[in-house]
Amino acid sequence: MAALSPFHRTGSIAEPLASSELAAATDFRPAKREIATEGGARLLLDKQGRAEEYLALAEAKCAGKSYCKILGWLEDGDIPEVGEIGEAARNSMTFSYLRDTKNGFEKALWNCKIYPRADKRQCMKR
Repeated sequence: MAALSPFHRTGSIAEPLASSELAAATDFRPAKREIATEGGARLLLDKQGRAEEYLALAEAKCAGKSYCKILGWLEDGDIPEVGEIGEAARNSMTFSYLRDTKNGFEKALWNCKIYPRADKRQCMKR
């Protein structure tokens, strides 16, 4: 796992990828569509993507930002175009990443029914 995921290599998702790793991770475009939001983005994720690719994409999009929120879905119709994230959109979300350095917080979560995680703390609550 350490060869695929910077989290497993260092024990922290806050550890940045080396530039060569980031380039390799971002050559594959895991996001098919992006809706810019204040402080981040809502993404239509490629169904062929791996969990680690979504994390690498979020880290790249959030590089240099003290606050950033990336939310991802696999179905285009599930993504709220504007406004708050309602219950249906939350329930269909596949991936989320939040960085708030002022408060010392950084966390990635996955829908573990689709992307099982060894560490259950990385699973979205359902």
